[in-house]
Formats: sequence, structure tokens, C-alpha cells
Amino acid sequence: MPTSRVCQDPSNVGVQQQLIVNGSNDLTTDDVAEQTKKYYSDILEKWSWLLSWILFAIKIAAFYLSGTKSAAASLADSGIDLASQFVMWIAGYFKYKSSVNFPMGRPQLEGLAISLSAVGMLMVCIEIIQYSALELFVGLHYGVLPELNEKRQFVAYILLAGGTFLKLVIFFYCRWAENFARSDVLSALTEDHLNDIFSTSIAVAAIVIISTVKKPNLWWIDPAGGIIIAVGIAYRWVVIIFAQTAKIAGHLAPSTFVEKVNEVCKIHSENMETNAVCYFYGSKYIVELQAKFPPETNVVTALDAAHVLQDRIELLENVERVYVQISNMTNGNIQN
Repeated sequence: MPTSRVCQDPSNVGVQQQLIVNGSNDLTTDDVAEQTKKYYSDILEKWSWLLSWILFAIKIAAFYLSGTKSAAASLADSGIDLASQFVMWIAGYFKYKSSVNFPMGRPQLEGLAISLSAVGMLMVCIEIIQYSALELFVGLHYGVLPELNEKRQFVAYILLAGGTFLKLVIFFYCRWAENFARSDVLSALTEDHLNDIFSTSIAVAAIVIISTVKKPNLWWIDPAGGIIIAVGIAYRWVVIIFAQTAKIAGHLAPSTFVEKVNEVCKIHSENMETNAVCYFYGSKYIVELQAKFPPETNVVTALDAAHVLQDRIELLENVERVYVQISNMTNGNIQN
């Protein structure tokens, strides 16, 4: 990896100072970008962990007081949220931990951890849909309606509203942090908080309608709210599973990233033709570059130019490795 260019980005001053205190005075752009991600990820994981436990306790109390299916769905969401954050913390710890057994690092752990959390959430959503649908069937077919305590529901409403406000605060902080350090962990945390806000809001709406309207024929709002919460969360996690699976499998990189690579190659040398293939390697990118030089180019010159180009591309954000193949063009045929 390159170590020649010192990062002067003022937005990373705090991170640079932290690295200097730890004994690293030669800060490269690559180093600071990676440490910035780790810095924000660590802060958000700690705050998310704390607020998730607070919200989990609030939802336990709300479910105990109200006994509604919407509150149960929201509680299950928070429970899996805590489990997924723990799994992602483990993945993040081992991702940054060096090991001789993993010479290329472990960037794929993030995707595996997120996919594992998504599978757990889908299983819980299926259970919630099953029990909510059963309550709807029993109520509509047999006329057996659930008993609800209006006074206790009001207390549950206050608790859930407070929990929603806390999640909104950490959600907007995650969105702000993504402007400085984009990573799959931050995206997953943001998604977790958004799901919590969604599920808690539906639960609050169901409790408010049931406790204020006070009409027996509206009993179905609670199980219907539970189904809406479960289906909405399941849909969002299915999208995440497909996205993470594509990254782990080595899907092509976004066109915006490929354009950045081509721009670096164009600025590097006008006498060189390049063909770049960029694809995901977990949460990062692998770049395979074919550099074509005129036939009269000296081998040493071509090697030096390719090496400098490799270093420049590796300075781009989220680039794990760059492989450069040197070729020459003779009568329209490539000779390696």
C-alpha cells in the first residue's frame, strides 16, 4: 500500500491527532481514510449499543403494559437489533485485527455479519406475521377479541414516544457521519435505527388509535400494525441481503467508482491506454488494470509508470488491491 502522500484534509484533524498520539506520525491518505471510518464506527457502535439497550427496556415495559402485537413486533425488532450490533462489533473487531492467516485482510466479514443479522430478523418477522395473522383469523372467524387496558396503553404510548425520539437523534447522527466515513457497518447501523423508528412509530400509532377512538370494531388495528411492521422490516432486510451477497460474490463496482479510476489513469499518462475492471471484495474494491504502452516503450519505463499508477489508484477510497498488467500494442495485437 502507498505510504508517500501525507493527508492534509482538515476535516480529519482529530483523527490525525489521535494517530500521532498513538505513535504514527507519517499519515497517508489511505491511513487517515481507514482510521476515520474506524473512529466514527466505534463512536456510533457505542452510542447505538447504549441507546438500543435503553429502547429495548422501554419496549419491554410498553409490551407488558399494552400487550399489543404492534408493541411485540417493535420489541422483537429491538431484540434482533441488539444481537445484530453485537455480531457487527465482532466482525469489525476482527476486520481491523491483523493476522498472518489472512494476508489480504477480512473485509468480507462485514457483509457476512450483516447478512447473518438480516436472516435473524427475517425469522422474527415471519413469527410476528404468523401470530398476528392468527389473532386476526380468530377474531374475524370466531369473534374472540383481545382484551386491552386503556390506562396502561397510555403509559406505553409515552414510553415508546420517548424511545422514538432517542432513535431519531442517533439516526441523524449516523446520517451525518456517513458524509465523512462511508462503510457497510455505518449503513447497517443507520438501517437498524431507521427500522426501530419505523416499528416504534407504527406501534405508537396503533396504541393511540385503540386507546383514543375506543371502538370495539377497531381491535384489528393492533394485529394489522404488527403485520405492517414485520413486512416493512423484512422487505428492507431482504434488500440488504441481496446487496451484501452481491458484494461478497464480487459484483461489478458502481460506474461512479470506475469513472474515478479511469480519470486517474487519464491524468497519469497520455501515452498509455488502460482498461480497468473493478469489482467488490467484501466492502472494498479490487481493481484489475491492463496498461497498454507503445511498442517502443522501454520495459523499465513501463514498469515504473505502472507502479506509480498502482499507488495512485490505491489512494482512492475503499480500494483493497490494484493489479496492473503491462502490455504493448503491435499491429493491433496485445503482446504480454
